[in-house]
Amino acid sequence: MMAYETIKVRKLNPALGAMISGVDLSQDIGNQTFQEIHDALVENQVIFFRDQHLTPDQHKDFGRRFGTLHVHPVAPGVEGHPEILPLHSDAK
Repeated sequence: MMAYETIKVRKLNPALGAMISGVDLSQDIGNQTFQEIHDALVENQVIFFRDQHLTPDQHKDFGRRFGTLHVHPVAPGVEGHPEILPLHSDAK
């Protein structure tokens, strides 16, 4: 497991998935923090962030740091922001 200086990473499952905390994605996170988030993604394959309050443009700006954004050919995106696919979890 990697050591992180600017974020907290909690494994959710031994096989894949981690929760990242200690970062506000609505702010400029800087290169070191982004690199640690990227490293956590590579190490855990799936990463989650709770309680982030991003505008659609902030969401897309963060996503673009990983590469080119794409529009899903079938699933509808957020109105006016087709690059963003909403994910909903059932609170059951």
